[in-house]
Amino acid sequence: MVAIQNSLSLQTVDHKFLVPGHTHMECDTDHSIIEKKKKKFDIPISHPHDWAQLMRQCGRKKPMVVIEQHCEDFFDFAGLYKGPLQLRKEDSDGKKIRWREIKWLHFERDHGFDILFKTSLKEKDPFRKVSFRRRGKSTPLLRSPLRYDGPQPITIQIKKDLLDLLPFIDPVFHEYYKSLKTNTNVRDIYPDSAEQEEDNSGDNE
Repeated sequence: MVAIQNSLSLQTVDHKFLVPGHTHMECDTDHSIIEKKKKKFDIPISHPHDWAQLMRQCGRKKPMVVIEQHCEDFFDFAGLYKGPLQLRKEDSDGKKIRWREIKWLHFERDHGFDILFKTSLKEKDPFRKVSFRRRGKSTPLLRSPLRYDGPQPITIQIKKDLLDLLPFIDPVFHEYYKSLKTNTNVRDIYPDSAEQEEDNSGDNE
């Protein structure tokens, strides 16, 4: 929705959610290529930027294009729900929406704040519609604030583990690791952990 409003060329956007365990993603192949390249890479990986350099050397026929992102590249889209947008529990026909079952989102420039969706990936199945426009609000151009105002802190334990590895890292990078910020409120959770899945198990309604 934000992308369409802020683009001069986009007319429609389709966002399809793949079925876990039943779909092969292109990134899986990329990960395998990166792992194989790492085994043959003579230069040590001492800094996150080194990973980007390694990936740029992956793929003979079709080299990988690496885009390094910074704080200003991340936006807080959730903040829009405090302004012009409102998350709905029912579609335009009054039927309950089970957000976790949605497989396909369809956005169109001419539909404004309306979103078409379906719970399958079948072309023949009809879309349902829901409006995200907050009642009583105008329809301004959506602008998302930045998600972060600077580098994010890590857990104290993770920093300790990194500092323990300094004897194996080029001294020129030691100050980078020593200067990493920590915060006791940061949770040490890996993206694919069971705890993360449990936190996201409820419907976002």
